[in-house]
Amino acid sequence: MNKSRSYKARFGDDINKIKMYRKYTIARCQAKYWNQPFDLTFKQYYNAYQKAGLTANDTGRKADSLNMARINTKLGWNIKNICFKKRSNVHYSNQEGSRKRRIRLKDADYDARHYVYKPKNM
Repeated sequence: MNKSRSYKARFGDDINKIKMYRKYTIARCQAKYWNQPFDLTFKQYYNAYQKAGLTANDTGRKADSLNMARINTKLGWNIKNICFKKRSNVHYSNQEGSRKRRIRLKDADYDARHYVYKPKNM
């Protein structure tokens, strides 16, 4: 028996919930890929965005978009260890003058997936 349900059956016509569920699934998969504990349920994830007054359209890839981040990067993703920050503050720090490099979040399970982002146009 197939237990999967369509988004419409799960969330009705609430487009924001459908978009947030997709973002939640991506976040959960990324945490698994980077060997980070992810203890957030969809309800907790969605409610955190609601409390912050954000919708799925408020997050994104622009520098001024708000993204969920961990307060302590050595701990996993749980409701007590998350906050919302501007994307420019979450992903990048100024190192070596004006060049921007992606921050390597120091987790206990360091592996070969480490990389440093170096923009070509800077």
